[in-house]
Amino acid sequence: MTENINLPKVFFLYNQDGKPAINVQAGENTLWLSQKQIAELFETNVPNINEHIKNIYSSGELAENTTIRDFRIVVNRGFRGEVEEPILHYNLDMIIAVGYRVNSKKATQFRIWATKVLHEYIQKGFALDDERFKQGNKFDKQYFKELRERIKDIRTSEKMLYQQLKDIYALSADYNHDKLMTIMFFATVQNKVHYAITGQTSAELIKSRADSTKEHMNLQTWDNMAKGDITKSDIAIAKNYLTAPELEELKYIINMFLDFAEHKANAEEPIFMKEWEEELNSFLTFNKKRILTNAGKVSRIEALRHASAEYVKYKLRIKQEEKNIAVEEYKSDIKELEKLLKNGN
Repeated sequence: MTENINLPKVFFLYNQDGKPAINVQAGENTLWLSQKQIAELFETNVPNINEHIKNIYSSGELAENTTIRDFRIVVNRGFRGEVEEPILHYNLDMIIAVGYRVNSKKATQFRIWATKVLHEYIQKGFALDDERFKQGNKFDKQYFKELRERIKDIRTSEKMLYQQLKDIYALSADYNHDKLMTIMFFATVQNKVHYAITGQTSAELIKSRADSTKEHMNLQTWDNMAKGDITKSDIAIAKNYLTAPELEELKYIINMFLDFAEHKANAEEPIFMKEWEEELNSFLTFNKKRILTNAGKVSRIEALRHASAEYVKYKLRIKQEEKNIAVEEYKSDIKELEKLLKNGN
């Protein structure tokens, strides 16, 4: 039986790397496939698909009323010619559920792909589809609506400034959390921001300001500020050494980034990683800020080595001060006791 489906065209294809690619006509919120099509998708037979579907329903994993739909399909019946018949179709939820049960090479490839997409979504709250970026049909109304919602969430969040900055970069259409390029990019932009505010790179800032003789080693902000304790991880963060006015400048730059992102989203234009650095350079130039043109004179390793050495000295100083305070308190208590004894006599 040959099925000629008169529906919006929907394809599940596999590219040269064996990775599944879904192409759904714009405007469709799901897709529908018959048992035969699902069998072709995962390179198995219809009875096998039928058995999996029965098990999915009997286990209560999915409900029939939300996952099945009848389509009238033009079917070639040989001597009877082409006739319209109702054929059961199953939506994307069922296709995915079946894909996790079928034992075939294509189903395995599908599971690897689906797991990668889920992993991306958990990490970033947003799954990316590189092929659809190239084809130009990724950036629909829904994409920009979600982008605007994410920008609003960042604006109203109470996260630390650095985390807000990372969340902003994650708005990029080509953002990938795991790529070395992304990590290097964030470090570069972070350096540019610090240099614009202080005239020093992140490493130079840490080396010049980490001081064991100062209160809290010269840190201005850190995670456990309420308790007063500083940790070794606190001294390795350049932002922690920024003064209140410098932090205000950092907030100003972050707001500029958000304004830029919002403008792009409203104009329904996607944002790419390289644009953030270009926009930052333009912003800094317009505001007559310092522009970093090199990697700086201090390496991160050198800065951390210095900060660690200062931290050791700081901890020793604090211990000695606590010891001295304890001795003074002991002496004071002795004097009070002697005074009481003397008055008692």
